[in-house]
Amino acid sequence: MLYNRVVIFMVFTLFVVCNPLCLTAQEKLLIPEKINQYGQFVGEWNCEVSNLQQDGTWLASKALWRFEYILGGTAIQDFWTNPSDNKDSNTTLLGTNIRTFNPKEGKWQCIWVENKTKAINGIWKSHQDNNNNILLYDDTENWLITFYNITKNSFDWKWDFKQEDGTMKTMSKMKAVRK
Repeated sequence: MLYNRVVIFMVFTLFVVCNPLCLTAQEKLLIPEKINQYGQFVGEWNCEVSNLQQDGTWLASKALWRFEYILGGTAIQDFWTNPSDNKDSNTTLLGTNIRTFNPKEGKWQCIWVENKTKAINGIWKSHQDNNNNILLYDDTENWLITFYNITKNSFDWKWDFKQEDGTMKTMSKMKAVRK
């Protein structure tokens, strides 16, 4: 009986200590007010991705996108797997973003790392516009990622690239649904 109580106490303690949502008062003070910009995506998402091909057709695939809190709730990390049903890391795009809010700039900063380029991309900036769309970009202004039509259980996403004439063209788009 004592053994069972000790085991239950240990499991409970590990849950409380390891659970990222159980933060100390000091950790809660560090969490930016804007955490919900990306915090709203915490969880797993099934994604239908379409990429524009050179011949003008769209190539579709399925992806899995998982978001979670890190660093005591002060940042968001996401994990990308495309296609989601492929077990071959040579043909699957695996990537991760780390997103943290920079209060001096009033914007999020993001870095991207993937298995194909094996390089750190970023630092990208992000903010929410007046329509609650999330805009992600770098200083070149040659591309823009937009999260839009955001609800509790779904969102749309697109990646636009600047064309020679200065207009933006969507080259990749996605519909995400919470698992």
